[in-house]
Amino acid sequence: MLTRLLTLFLGCLTSVTFAQNTPPTPALSDWEDPSIIARNIEKAHATLTPFPSEKQALSDDWRKSPRVQLLNGTWKFKWAKHPNRIPGDFFQPAAFDKNWDDMPVPSNWQVVGARAEKNPGYDRPIFTNIKHPFPATPPRITTDTNSVGLYRTRFTVPAGWREGEIYLHFAGVQSACYVYVNGQPVGYHEDGMTPAEFRVTDLLKPGAENLLAVEVINWSDGSYLEDQDFWRLSGIYRDVFLYTTPKLHIRDFQVSTDLDEQYKNATIKIATYVRNLTGQPQPNYSVRVALYDAAKKAVFTDVMRSADAVGTEQEGLLRLNKPINAPALWSAETPNLYTLTMQLVNGDGIVQEVVSQRVGFREMTLTGGQLLINGKAVTFKGVNRHEFDPQTGRVISRENMIRDIQLMKQNNINAVRTSHYPNVPEWYDLCDEYGLYVIDEANIESHELWSKNYEIADKPEWRDAFMARGRAMVERDKNHPSIVIWSLGNETSMGQNFTDMANFIKLIDNTRPIHYEGRKNYNTDFASTKQPQTSFDIISTMYPSVAGMVALMEKDPTRPLIVCEYAHSMGNSVGNLKDYWAAIDKYPRMQGGFIWDWADQGLQLRDQSTGKFYNDHINYIDGANAGDGLVNADRTPQPELNEVKQVYQSVKITAAEGQPGRIMVRNNYDFQTLEPFALHWTVLRNGVVFQEGTVAQLAGQPGQTQVVTLPIKLPAPPIAGAEYFLNVSLKLKAATPWAPAGHEVASAQLPVGPKPLAPVVVGINQIQFVRPVVSATNITVRGVNFAVVFDKASNTLSEFLVRGKNLIQKGLTPSLWRVPTDNDEGGGAASSLSVGAKLACIKPWLPPSA
Repeated sequence: MLTRLLTLFLGCLTSVTFAQNTPPTPALSDWEDPSIIARNIEKAHATLTPFPSEKQALSDDWRKSPRVQLLNGTWKFKWAKHPNRIPGDFFQPAAFDKNWDDMPVPSNWQVVGARAEKNPGYDRPIFTNIKHPFPATPPRITTDTNSVGLYRTRFTVPAGWREGEIYLHFAGVQSACYVYVNGQPVGYHEDGMTPAEFRVTDLLKPGAENLLAVEVINWSDGSYLEDQDFWRLSGIYRDVFLYTTPKLHIRDFQVSTDLDEQYKNATIKIATYVRNLTGQPQPNYSVRVALYDAAKKAVFTDVMRSADAVGTEQEGLLRLNKPINAPALWSAETPNLYTLTMQLVNGDGIVQEVVSQRVGFREMTLTGGQLLINGKAVTFKGVNRHEFDPQTGRVISRENMIRDIQLMKQNNINAVRTSHYPNVPEWYDLCDEYGLYVIDEANIESHELWSKNYEIADKPEWRDAFMARGRAMVERDKNHPSIVIWSLGNETSMGQNFTDMANFIKLIDNTRPIHYEGRKNYNTDFASTKQPQTSFDIISTMYPSVAGMVALMEKDPTRPLIVCEYAHSMGNSVGNLKDYWAAIDKYPRMQGGFIWDWADQGLQLRDQSTGKFYNDHINYIDGANAGDGLVNADRTPQPELNEVKQVYQSVKITAAEGQPGRIMVRNNYDFQTLEPFALHWTVLRNGVVFQEGTVAQLAGQPGQTQVVTLPIKLPAPPIAGAEYFLNVSLKLKAATPWAPAGHEVASAQLPVGPKPLAPVVVGINQIQFVRPVVSATNITVRGVNFAVVFDKASNTLSEFLVRGKNLIQKGLTPSLWRVPTDNDEGGGAASSLSVGAKLACIKPWLPPSA
């Protein structure tokens, strides 16, 4: 508040100075100034939790650390229509808040209000794809309504925290916020999808009650970089917590793994940043490092020692490169994880704190125009996924995340793009654990400005915002093995800001390739084979035809092609998915794609007139786009998910030459053998089970084909009219974290045995002759004992006469109408339904009551 008042005061002085020649220009507030991204935040760092002992650090539950205090819960909340309408003293401890609303944290206030028994009058949830829900006048927000949420909570800091430093961490606040502690300004932050962290040691009263107040602004200049295709929701929607560290502590660390040329042995590389806030230089500190396997058995222990003292308010960097013999490698198919612990020891030999990180040994390289993971050119059988829950909006539970991952893996999906922003940190932990390849995407999309030729990516005044968002993502998520690609953002055209951002990311982490799809000269004809090239590590595009995808790939033999969005899954779709994958399987440098998208975004809101809940998925601003998923909002699978599972399956089963039961089982997994699966087979005769059996032991190696002969016995001689099909199913022999025993991972249906006898064909000379008679009004077709009359004026079959008796009372009209879908609405006049409706002979069917 003080900062904003000072900004306004200086702006007034400026206006007075130049009033003789130009009209005064209102000063930009923090939340309308693209050069102001944050105030007083800590430097971005990896997700880490301090523990007092290694045993506790190995527990893998950061919430149980005695050095963490979670502030989630019920806060006091007051809504305001605009930042200029907030009470000036709302953050003071003495301010009265007893009559404020109760608000759960984390939550989105629009969702809470719309689900309440009585709507408290907050602004409503808004879904939009391209157009902002306010007039686009960058960097200003000129709308009369720009809602603000005022939050207050009280807490007591544990007395044992007196000797250390205390940090206040917001995992996610949308879209901008001011923070106050005990009436004092702490800082400001934009970027609603990455953390804001503040050092608040000197503002807290250990052992006494403290007040935390937060002003959350719905829309800011940052919103021009957050124009994603989703619900526009605000609030403190991720965890809020305090944590304490010693004055000498581990501020950040980075772990990477380097595999040898045979992809057998590895070197783990560790860089640890030790910060000194003791007020005096700290010599002789060290970090004890230990690596444990999945059974918590020590793989190695070592010590990183400081060569020099670290000065006060400075950081020391310690490095360790440690060879590891034959580690179990990480991939989405074999997500083997180790646990690394780091114990910071001061010069007196006392352990100050311990942090831990799960580690996966894997390596990405760009070789021969392909992206290799552990030496294999993997194919990304992917989906795009928004963070969305139908009941809580942007607030995502661990159970919801696990359910998504299990459903994805059960349907042969091995990759996910975090469209279009960094997700909650726990998502990456779970992708590490269960095994999914991740494209981690920065919180940058400027779709409407791009469509209006406002090239925000090429404007220097926005450069710092681009850089900060890229850095925040990479610094936070750099230690997750599941992340194999960094993405700069989505649908924001192109410009120098993206180039600078990519170069900076490479300085932080040069182990992963960089993706970005948007281009200035984007060809909106998706069927075109003249798509322009992207300029980063991966050739990418959206919604190409198969021919366009092939043409784009062939333009540059040095890079792989990965389609970041394709197979739009709205409604009954993905019907040509197999055509895409026929091309992907044919061309080695085509390495897959990501379906748009995973789940319908249908909010369950309350009808205030009836009190009942309903699913709101309507985009009132620029068209219906909320129902794009392969699964419903509640994660009920939609029918097209079966097609995805079939096309994405990694085991291909085909017939081999020779006897009927001879089949080829092709293992297209990159790292996994077929040993975990049993082959179940059934022979059907005219749809009825005729014979069945199981092959319990399979041995196909990755990339190999195993020939299996099934003991099928068909009757000899063949039975006339009998048709035989072999159904083959590959199922898990034992339960996994993502599926129960008996879950089917692949299937096929093959015709076996002799073809059924052909039906008797009646020769044309045996068909009775018919003759048409054309008049001015009718066309009549007469045969033996029947006649059919067509009315020219109405284009109807008007009479059907059999032995002189008319069998119909009213002329028959073709009715090819169907219920319109979202794709029809989106396609407008070009949709198949609109084109069909123009045909005079096609009329919509309406029920009798209409």
